[in-house]
Amino acid sequence: MKAPYLIYIFLITYFISCKGKDESAKKVAPPADIVSPEQMEAVLVDVLLAEGATGVSEMQNHDAKNLALHYDSYVLKQHNMTNRQFTANFNYYAGDIDQMEKIITEVISQLSVKQGKVKE
Repeated sequence: MKAPYLIYIFLITYFISCKGKDESAKKVAPPADIVSPEQMEAVLVDVLLAEGATGVSEMQNHDAKNLALHYDSYVLKQHNMTNRQFTANFNYYAGDIDQMEKIITEVISQLSVKQGKVKE
């Protein structure tokens, strides 16, 4: 079950790269259709789970690219978001390092809980 570990590595790498950015960088203006940090956490959890499933499918020689597009569309539809809304919200939260740190910490926590349930 390597997929969850790959997700954690991705998140940690992303977080570290964010920490190295200049704190005085321009903040991204909030999008008109901003979602709450909690909603962003929920979307990211589902997106990362979908990416993990895509990785498993790729290891099993399935058409991972088409599967990834399907999963992404499905996840965003479940959260009533378009790809544009997701990107705008992600960029907004990524521009606020402290907020993104809180979101990523919660996402990792939720994924860890889910991983624990799967292992049981």
